[in-house]
Amino acid sequence: MLDYHGDCVALGEFASVLGAASFPDPAVTAAQQEALAAVGQEPGAALLGAFVQQVLCQASADGWELGLLRRAADLWNRGRDLCEQLGTVRADLEGALENPADPGSANRFNTAAVGAQEFANSVIGIRTDVDTLRADALTFEHLPPHPRQDDLGTADWDWGNLQLARRTDAFVRALFAAAQGPSGLAFAVGAASSYGANAAGSAYLGHTVGGPRRSHRHRDRLARNTVGSWLAANHAGALRPAAMADRVRFGAPGAPELPAELADLIGAAVTAAFDTTRTVPVPDLHLGYRRLLEHLDLLDGFAMPSVPAQPGQVFMQALWSDPSSPPPTLRPQDVDVVGQDGGGVAVKYGPDEPGSKKPDGSDSSKTSSGCGILVLAIILIDLVQAFVQCIGQWANHHTCTFWDNMLLKKVWEQDPPDPRDPTNPGVSRQQLTAIAVSPQATQLVGLLFDAHEQAWEAMDRARTFLTTTGLIYPAATAGLPLYEQFTSVPAVELWPFREEAQPVDAYHAFPVSAIEHPVRSPSPYPLGAAPKAFLDAGSPLQAAAVSLGLWAQIAAGSQDGRNLDLDADRGHGHPCWAAAGSVGNDPVQVVVLDYTDQ
Repeated sequence: MLDYHGDCVALGEFASVLGAASFPDPAVTAAQQEALAAVGQEPGAALLGAFVQQVLCQASADGWELGLLRRAADLWNRGRDLCEQLGTVRADLEGALENPADPGSANRFNTAAVGAQEFANSVIGIRTDVDTLRADALTFEHLPPHPRQDDLGTADWDWGNLQLARRTDAFVRALFAAAQGPSGLAFAVGAASSYGANAAGSAYLGHTVGGPRRSHRHRDRLARNTVGSWLAANHAGALRPAAMADRVRFGAPGAPELPAELADLIGAAVTAAFDTTRTVPVPDLHLGYRRLLEHLDLLDGFAMPSVPAQPGQVFMQALWSDPSSPPPTLRPQDVDVVGQDGGGVAVKYGPDEPGSKKPDGSDSSKTSSGCGILVLAIILIDLVQAFVQCIGQWANHHTCTFWDNMLLKKVWEQDPPDPRDPTNPGVSRQQLTAIAVSPQATQLVGLLFDAHEQAWEAMDRARTFLTTTGLIYPAATAGLPLYEQFTSVPAVELWPFREEAQPVDAYHAFPVSAIEHPVRSPSPYPLGAAPKAFLDAGSPLQAAAVSLGLWAQIAAGSQDGRNLDLDADRGHGHPCWAAAGSVGNDPVQVVVLDYTDQ
């Protein structure tokens, strides 16, 4: 099964291939022109047709993943706002200290001092939400087991999995048969595109994953999102998730609604292709459509905050001019900053021996032993308030030992006190002028910059966590081994590998589990092939060519009697199948299904 990007770019490829095709039968040529005109006239319906599996998956789901992503997006937005708030605090503080005589500088300084404390308190305030989200994501309930892997009969399969593994050809034909008007025809063309895209793209995914989705669901999700991100970065026809949502959004602004003609079309095709008396109830397609739009919109909302600006040149010179005396830092020296409260992956990945790498790039010999960003936040409150308490003494050219004690003693404290209410220093212009030349002011500038960098890094780790748990797309795939393993076909002698004994610990690495017999060929793609291999003309298995073959048969009124397994579960080009017995048997006894079998 492909992701949104895969289905989206495959639609454009299929439209291009269909437009360039030549047919000797005038009736087929007329159907070709009608189909192309419909796609041009109703691009939203065509793209929604390409997402027909996604609609069914969303409609069949329990809503857990979408709810989890919704919570993650809310926390992400709060985190971004905090980072931007800290950037504003720093700019105001540094601007005031650089120009203390300016009439507005004293008020600007006072506002920044309160803002720094408010920032820290806000970080502390979201700790519980972050911890709860992280714990819920690490249950991986958003990636439920495949019903085939649990040896369930198709009467108990959800519609998302059922439509990918049963009556796949028949379902697309039923859409064309029931389609009315340009919108319905465009939708059917999109579904035909998705048929070929999933048949070819799933073969590519299975090759890089080391086995089918049913037995490697964690690894498959990571691979699927990675391939989608690669296509988004490298294919001219790619769209941002929110742009895809806008294209398939129908109804009044703010109240999207699946058009009745398309809902009726999907319902008619489902009824024609499947015996719904032998399935779970057909899900609410309108709910699935609304969830799809929300999912796409949420996926587009995880942009990183602005990179922290360096302090001004005057402060940079004062802080870093002496290599033998580096500026103080808020980074706890005995705390592993990877996998902390900013959202890093707090779960063991891979073997326990030192040096093995987790998906976030950290060393498994390290463990999370501190409070991460929470320690930073509470220490920051204490530092700012210590600075505030010393302001009067510095302004009168007296020594304040409390600030120095804070730097030497409390920065590394592992059980910090509860945060206090923000304190407004009430600095006057005269006081600010005296404070601005104190070395402690420069130290505070450096410490706030340090805090800003750590907050940004926490956001980066949070994004890595959401990516490695399969909830969002990777921001980038080039140069990162965790993702590059899915953008280049590996050398595979035997395939498929069975499910790992501890998949959550191992899904970042190619499987080392037993081989599931009989041995199959995962795909015809050559060693090192990039994801575009399943889209390229001349490829040994091109998505658009598979789609064109099905479309041409439909237009000509012919049929080859094959329903392709759109998960490529038994390798490329394999028809829909059932196990005669358990998929846990060795070998798995495979029964190729007749065209009408469900």
